[in-house]
Amino acid sequence: MTFAAPLHLLWGLLILVALVLIYRAIERRTAGYAQTYTQLVFLDDIAAVPLRWQRLWQAALLAALLLLVFAAARPSLTLRLPAGAATVVLCIDTSGSMSSSDVAPTRAQAALVAIHRLVDRLDASVRVGLVSFSSEAQVLLRPTTDREAIGQAISEIPAPNGATAIGDAMALAETMMPMAGHHAIILITDGVNNRGADPLEISHELAEHRITLSAIGIGTSGSGQFVPGTDEAASVDPEALQTYAAATGGEALVAKDAERLAAGLSMLADAVVWEPRRIDLALPCALGGALLGSAMFLLGFAWGKYP
Repeated sequence: MTFAAPLHLLWGLLILVALVLIYRAIERRTAGYAQTYTQLVFLDDIAAVPLRWQRLWQAALLAALLLLVFAAARPSLTLRLPAGAATVVLCIDTSGSMSSSDVAPTRAQAALVAIHRLVDRLDASVRVGLVSFSSEAQVLLRPTTDREAIGQAISEIPAPNGATAIGDAMALAETMMPMAGHHAIILITDGVNNRGADPLEISHELAEHRITLSAIGIGTSGSGQFVPGTDEAASVDPEALQTYAAATGGEALVAKDAERLAAGLSMLADAVVWEPRRIDLALPCALGGALLGSAMFLLGFAWGKYP
């Protein structure tokens, strides 16, 4: 919980402590009078109320005042709540490096299994789109809630071949987003960009349009393996992925095996369909304090607390 006006909270608590001390002093003075003026009706009424009920009344009155003090300090909570009308576009790397077998059986095949599990985990109301990219980016499926169409599009993801145009894929995914709702892109790649637009520049564009980019890198560095058909070492660039994602407020992970890839994608799925929302508690505190305080004030009259 945070307070927009913390000084109001401090002063309110100090005033409340002072009021409690004054009340206790009056209560002790009243008890002294009771020994002399035992025939006063209001003192008889008070005595007729069990002590435990009087203590509950006092606690409720104090709680009402605390709520009013909290309201004056303008409290709020930030909670993770379901994102309304969420759209997720998966950008899937199909470059030649995805055929590396440092992630068994290959990076590409491990990614396909993980993508299926990811889609199964998403709520049925979430729209899912697919973009594949190698030397160029292409739309495989525009955002839809049709799970059968999504499964079909996943089965049509091209085999690994060509360069890696990460920036182009991110830019294409941006154009697929609807006007309203919560938007997110999940990038699945080895993270080594070598063709097309600068991914970092596109990341800043995504941030301007409130589109979150989350990224997961597949593979290992320093495994001694090479991209099939080349003399290029199989590697992954986690620093680049972290930079792209951070620019939009998203997360980046690296998966060194198929199981971690599936778990990482599932975690990212949870992150993109839930969003932080600030809940203003000032009005509920004010209403609660006013209602509870009024009720306790009237109850005090009924008990004869105010002669």
